[in-house]
Amino acid sequence: MSVGVGQGVSGVAFGLTPTRVSRISGRVVGGTRDAAQEFVSLMPDEPAVGGFGMGGGGGIVQPDGTFEIGGVAPGRYILRTQPRGPRDGDTLVGMTTVTVAGADLAGIVLTLQRPGVLRGVFEFAGGVPAGVQPAQLRIQWVPADPASSRFFMSGPPPLTNADFTFAMQGLMGPVLVRASTPPGWYLHSVVHNGEDITDTPVPLGPGVEVSDVRVRLTQTVSTLSGTVRDERGQVVLDAAVVIFPADDTKWGFSSRFTRTARPDTHGRFEIRTLPAYANYRVIALPSLEDGQATDPDFLSGLRDRAERLTLNEGETKAVDLRLRQ
Repeated sequence: MSVGVGQGVSGVAFGLTPTRVSRISGRVVGGTRDAAQEFVSLMPDEPAVGGFGMGGGGGIVQPDGTFEIGGVAPGRYILRTQPRGPRDGDTLVGMTTVTVAGADLAGIVLTLQRPGVLRGVFEFAGGVPAGVQPAQLRIQWVPADPASSRFFMSGPPPLTNADFTFAMQGLMGPVLVRASTPPGWYLHSVVHNGEDITDTPVPLGPGVEVSDVRVRLTQTVSTLSGTVRDERGQVVLDAAVVIFPADDTKWGFSSRFTRTARPDTHGRFEIRTLPAYANYRVIALPSLEDGQATDPDFLSGLRDRAERLTLNEGETKAVDLRLRQ
């Protein structure tokens, strides 16, 4: 259903259908286990509305490694096990996919392994600048699909070493690599084996280690600024500017290429640290709801109406936009 701002919706009815629920049972194996500190969780393996997953149940791992989960409705699930207490990057975890179709599932095996780890180093354009300390940098990650139950993290926050190397541990699921940087420095690219993976999810599953990732930082940024005007040429203060890539494969909640801005009290807007790109679209709208700028259907409807824009590396470009209704 759709609910507008300030709108109340009543008379919602739910139809209930009798469904045979199932029981899932199996065993946790591998590694050095402390069964008293383990549990098994069940999460739907499907996109969730609004990016929030709903749990499908769980059960305690018995001292002999066995587990059992009852009352499971038909569907596809992620079954995973991990300790209930504090965890670190060496904590063993297990994960598998199961499909429930009305019958009980027995003999499921969850094999404990170390979660994925990503190792790399920060690199500065022109060399390490004087005064920058490793503590000012922090490697970060963004789930490639925030609605997926496949992603979780079991390790501590990563730290940057004295030689600007880092290890991001405890990851399970595909991630986009990002960084928190010192003032005046910005993420330029993420490179692995000579390939730019800045906007490519890194698949980190159980037992997977990705090494020699180079997170390259720069002080050169691209900037878009300008004004929004109405059909009479008057400056508009109450507007929303959206810039996004024409290529829909670059859309998404974590896209570096999609940004928004609003004019200031003087009618000017500015969007900094945009990646260089030859095929942007930019448009000014009267309003913008939360989440619309990352909605593929919304951007698809704007693409043919928006102005085309090329932004080169380090370029500062000014535009006057006409407000679109």
